[in-house]
Formats: sequence, C-alpha cells, structure tokens
Amino acid sequence: MKDTKKSWKIKLRKQVTDIEHFNISCVDDALCPGEYIVRNPEKNNEYKVVYRGANSEWNYCSCMDFKTSRLGTCKHIEAFFNIFAYFFWLFQYFAVTLLSKFEF
Repeated sequence: MKDTKKSWKIKLRKQVTDIEHFNISCVDDALCPGEYIVRNPEKNNEYKVVYRGANSEWNYCSCMDFKTSRLGTCKHIEAFFNIFAYFFWLFQYFAVTLLSKFEF
C-alpha cells in the first residue's frame, strides 16, 4: 500500500507540470548541463534543480516539497524532465528523418 501512495504522490507532481508553466535556464555555462534554475512566472518563485538522470538518486531541488516529501522528485524536477524528454524526442525525430534521406 505504501508504494501505491508514493506513486500517487509522484503522479500528482507530474500532473502539475501539465497545468503550470515553468521557465528553465542553466545556472551558468560552466554548470550546464546539470544545474538549472526553474522559474514559475505566475508565482514569481525560482528554485535550483540539479538533474542527474530520470531515476537518479542524486537529483535535487531547493524547494520545500523536495526537502520534506522524501519522494526524490517535485514538480520542478518533473517540469525539467518533461522539457528534456521532449527535446530528446525532437532530436531523435529529426536525426532519423534527416539520416533517412541520405544513403550510406
């Protein structure tokens, strides 16, 4: 039952990223990729997100939810993951599309 409750809480955080808009930028060129600022322009909040991978235990966010929930994620990490996954898919799509036009 505990795993079901945990996965439900994670799904709630993922759903928020469909509703709220986040701006994501690198902390600076030296720390990118890996460290980002995730801003919510509606609430005027910003948090530092360290992203090491989809299932990494080294992901981090400076928000209170991440610090207290013990889920290993929050809406800011999920927002970054959504953007990262989208651009990765886009890159793969264009790479396959472009490469399919050439014969090797």
